[in-house]
Amino acid sequence: MKADRRERVNNLTAGGARPPRPAVHKVEQPAVGAPAYRPRWSSDTPKGGRMTTMYEHVGGEDALRRLAEHFHHLVLEDPLLGGLFRAGSPYHADHLTAFLAEMLGGPARYTDELGGFIALLRAHAGMRITPEQSDRFVSLLLRAADEVGLPDDDRFRKAFTGNVEKAAGFTTKASQEDDHPMLQPPYPVLSRWQW
Repeated sequence: MKADRRERVNNLTAGGARPPRPAVHKVEQPAVGAPAYRPRWSSDTPKGGRMTTMYEHVGGEDALRRLAEHFHHLVLEDPLLGGLFRAGSPYHADHLTAFLAEMLGGPARYTDELGGFIALLRAHAGMRITPEQSDRFVSLLLRAADEVGLPDDDRFRKAFTGNVEKAAGFTTKASQEDDHPMLQPPYPVLSRWQW
């Protein structure tokens, strides 16, 4: 082994051809302030095809806006959730659109313009959301996804449902305190939902 290495070094110093270097796969780093996430292969992308995010899979911001607006109408009419949402922000549908877009791999407007994680936490602090309200939130959001025609392929729906349930569980837990410990810096960042 050492003899082979010496021979290669001697050939290089004696004007011999340099052995070819293995190809290096270059991974581009996101621009400063850009979201740091890794899109997955979509369920319908052939091997070697373009990668897609859940955001692209659902049809982008327009589809998510339709979802958020329809969902907002459903919760306002719901006897279990209506009071919570009528007392909340009049911009809920817009904020939910921005949140979902960011979570699904789209633009980071929720973080960049609306306050990100800390804004999410503050919006729910002290609401004392019950497990029943949390379950109803999830079921109405999934119903709205069906009614506005979000993709219904198994891979997307399984990932979307799991992440919505996880997010609802977190906000329910965080809503039990008026002054949640995470309301103090340093603030966590929102984590993108995975396929």
